[in-house]
Amino acid sequence: MSKIGRKEYLTIGLILICTILFAIIHSSIVYRGQEISMSRAFVYFGTSFLGGLMIFGIPIFIIYLISVVYSQRKTKAPIPLIKSIPEEGMKYCSNCGEKIKKNATFCEFCGSKQ
Repeated sequence: MSKIGRKEYLTIGLILICTILFAIIHSSIVYRGQEISMSRAFVYFGTSFLGGLMIFGIPIFIIYLISVVYSQRKTKAPIPLIKSIPEEGMKYCSNCGEKIKKNATFCEFCGSKQ
């Protein structure tokens, strides 16, 4: 699981700002001039908030997911360079890649068993 980075915080912030602004504007336009109780005002704001979340949140989240998928695409690994063929009686260490004697049991550079 990856850590939450700047891109994620910006996406969440954008969704919340758009949704809250939509809910405030929608509530003030639809229920303008009406005397309503505080509990009803919270219900109106809540329904407007959910509507704004659907209008803004879902598309922004989909765009975010697409950007994450494209940014995490694996690039093809470069073809490793082939080392030169070792001289007669020599081989490469399986751990560090240094040239060692062909009959060596241990690498004289890194000490790994061959």
